[in-house]
Amino acid sequence: MKTLWPIPLLAFAFVACEPSSGPSELDIVRGRAVPASSPAFLNTVRIEAQFSSCSASIIGEKLILTAAHCVEDSTASQIKVIFERKDSVPTVERKIDVSRVQMFKKEGAAFFPNFDMAWLELKETIPAPFQPMEVLRDPSLLTPETPIILAGYGMQKDDCSNTVNCSGVLREGNTQLSTYHDEAHIMSLLVFHGDPQKNLSGACYGDSGGPAYAQIQGQWYVVGVTNGFTDALAPQSDGSCEAGWDIYTFAGDYVPWLETTSGYHLKVGDSARNRTRASPPKLISGLSLPRPASWSEWVSYANHEDPAWSTMDAILQSMAYNYRSLGVTREQMTEVLYNPELTRPSLETQDFLWIRGTLSDLAPFQYFTGLQSLGVNTSSLDRISALDALPKLTSLTFQNVQSVPHDLLDQVPQLKTRLRVLGFENMSESALARVDWKNLNHLKTLKLRNSTLNVSRFNQLNLGPDAELELDQMIVKGSFAPEAMPGTLRLSRVKDADKRPGLAWVERPDHLKKLHLNRMSIDSVERVTQFTQLSDLSLNYMGLTQLDHLTLPPVLTTLSVSGNKLRSLPVHADWSRLQTIIAYDNPMVDATCPAASCKFDSRPQPQSIREFCENVTRWDFTYSYDRALWAIMMAGPRNTENGWTMKCDEMETLAPTVTSIRMLETQVDDIRPLAYLPNLATLNLSGTEVRDFSPLAGLEKLQNVLLHDLADVDLSVFQNSIGVTIIGMVVDDMDQATCPILAGTCGFVRKSDEKFENKSGTMLGAQRPMAHFTTYQASLPGLKKTFKTY
Repeated sequence: MKTLWPIPLLAFAFVACEPSSGPSELDIVRGRAVPASSPAFLNTVRIEAQFSSCSASIIGEKLILTAAHCVEDSTASQIKVIFERKDSVPTVERKIDVSRVQMFKKEGAAFFPNFDMAWLELKETIPAPFQPMEVLRDPSLLTPETPIILAGYGMQKDDCSNTVNCSGVLREGNTQLSTYHDEAHIMSLLVFHGDPQKNLSGACYGDSGGPAYAQIQGQWYVVGVTNGFTDALAPQSDGSCEAGWDIYTFAGDYVPWLETTSGYHLKVGDSARNRTRASPPKLISGLSLPRPASWSEWVSYANHEDPAWSTMDAILQSMAYNYRSLGVTREQMTEVLYNPELTRPSLETQDFLWIRGTLSDLAPFQYFTGLQSLGVNTSSLDRISALDALPKLTSLTFQNVQSVPHDLLDQVPQLKTRLRVLGFENMSESALARVDWKNLNHLKTLKLRNSTLNVSRFNQLNLGPDAELELDQMIVKGSFAPEAMPGTLRLSRVKDADKRPGLAWVERPDHLKKLHLNRMSIDSVERVTQFTQLSDLSLNYMGLTQLDHLTLPPVLTTLSVSGNKLRSLPVHADWSRLQTIIAYDNPMVDATCPAASCKFDSRPQPQSIREFCENVTRWDFTYSYDRALWAIMMAGPRNTENGWTMKCDEMETLAPTVTSIRMLETQVDDIRPLAYLPNLATLNLSGTEVRDFSPLAGLEKLQNVLLHDLADVDLSVFQNSIGVTIIGMVVDDMDQATCPILAGTCGFVRKSDEKFENKSGTMLGAQRPMAHFTTYQASLPGLKKTFKTY
């Protein structure tokens, strides 16, 4: 899915650019300057929120209409509305503060593409000669022949990184209505297509919240608010701005809400021409529906105030995205959202689901009788009792849950006896503390990731010798000493809150059969000798340079030391009793095997994209650099039907054409394959764990590097680079922050208050002038996903 938000403000705010050779001729995608005769000229405005810049329209003397996703992270005091007079020389700009802001849903854009609507109340009346415009009430007045104008301050193409004046300038363009949707899970939405073949226009990033105007019987009306794009409503699009497919929220269906919540009566001129629609939209009529009693009723259930509605919405959106598993064509993606006959057959055959959304009530899952594995990504869980009726469900994972009731697992007494795999990821410490770990002795695998937990609560576990406990990126408190120790313990990037040495928090180590350590502290290795009953030991990505002093447990048969810095393996009697040694991703120069069998890389020191790719094609090990290869593949062309699939020789051919890479996963820490992208110019590593930037040293074309949320990083690899811009480094003291790049620019973030500041590097003691600034865009070319908000 293509997830791209409003144009960022201040955060990573400025990138130094060379002066343009002349004025830009780009518009809103295939658009034009706004003439005085346009409805947008004195009605479209710009808003600056805490983290974004969007567009908006005036619908009252103090009332501004925009998109919820533009303001969902801001309070009224953090928002300003900018009124620009383009008919003045120079342009006159006035900023007005906001006194109130309200979104249709308190969750903002959580139900995208639905309900992306918000209003702002100004602290003072709009300045003359700006004017409010009527909102069209009846969508049946719109046809494909209706003149439509889109307006906004957004980008004029998908990639503005090397273009002056590519955003922040009011532009307009014509488009054409494709469809008006009013179904239970696509409510009050307009789909426009600015067909490039007809020289029509499209919206782009920064146009969010801006208006679509329609001309009815000679008069212009506000009809829509810029929302974004999703494959499900325009499956024929490639997701780019240039394709011209856009989703707008039909404003007329929200008039009752606008008037009721704001206290303002919206302007109505000729009520016969701007008539009220004949029947209320699903947005209103759906609220009176009783709770469904069948799958078909759930699909058409439009009561969006019922928490289970949002669960059903997330299910249908996921099914539409994964339309291939339903046996339908891409062209039928939209129909999946409202035709139960397309989804009903999968209820008995769908064995795996991973659903993300607002899922506090899981009632709609009761119909997935074939489900074996379920992942639920939501912030709050209240009711999961519906899962008790699923006879085949044996694997359940909860992700990002911050609030749960005390009786969460007690709601599913039958499921507790069937579960074999249970996972908790990114859970709050308080939520995990509410989980009752008793009576889970049927589990074979218990996984916890990226949370804080007092492991002494596990002492009531009775997992048994065939079970596994897996902790990944956890902070542990207390001591782990269950009555029945699981046979396997997997630990990856686990830290002890009490800072005890090694694995001191693991008591009774002689009961473990298998211990797998990944990216753990080196002192963990020293305690391995106390795990006397180990038959299987992994010490992967531990930074080990040699193993001569490692004392092997007496019954050990299998040892994995992959991802270290080993150049050879010890050759002596103690190692000869091992059955298998696995040593992938080591810079081996001596492949002598001391055990009965050894597994080494086919390419021990890869020197090309092809060689990296050939290593990761094996399925028995996950390489630390596989995500970098995946990012390279995603920078290539997308097959509409099959997504991204690429062979190693194809990746080698692709490498010289890649100019931009985006890697945003928290577990990314190895970017070695990027060294073989000679034309890489833009790199986004926001939120990753990369600390070694040496692979980038030889990339002469690299200009922009985004490192949001990275602190204490060594950028000396860039010190001799020319013109590189590094943005988003977190520092404690802005005054002490220095830019190590001799001829470049650094953007720093102060940890305490998220204040952003740019500093230039120096060349021969002189500060490098910054001749031109343009807003840095988080959108990078080459990445194709399935939904975006502008």
